[in-house]
Amino acid sequence: MAEDEKLKRKSRRTNKKIFEELQNMGSTGSYRTVCYFIKDWREGKEKGDEDRDWNAERLHHPPAEAQMDLGMTEAVKDGKVIDVHCLLLTLPYSNAAYCVPLPSENQECFLYGLQTIFHQLGGVPRRSELIT
Repeated sequence: MAEDEKLKRKSRRTNKKIFEELQNMGSTGSYRTVCYFIKDWREGKEKGDEDRDWNAERLHHPPAEAQMDLGMTEAVKDGKVIDVHCLLLTLPYSNAAYCVPLPSENQECFLYGLQTIFHQLGGVPRRSELIT
């Protein structure tokens, strides 16, 4: 599409032509989807967003922000695969992660896991979110 923008207006491909070319390449998207994408792309170009990746939004993670989640993982104990409850705390700014195995998922285990992770971390993050 960026190459089409460099051509004279009469030489550019239409939305329908782009849609037909995508179908020939095996795309299963609808004509309407192609039209919406082209419209959004052109509007973004007018706003100066030509370098923006439209497939993903940029996430902002300030320092000392943490995310935590309770979950299950598999471990090998005495040659058998078992399910283990765990508390996972991630620090997205630095991509660091801390995980503590727990006997179950209740308040007492959760608080024990937090205490253990904060001890390993050497402090407490300023802000944290529990992922649900």
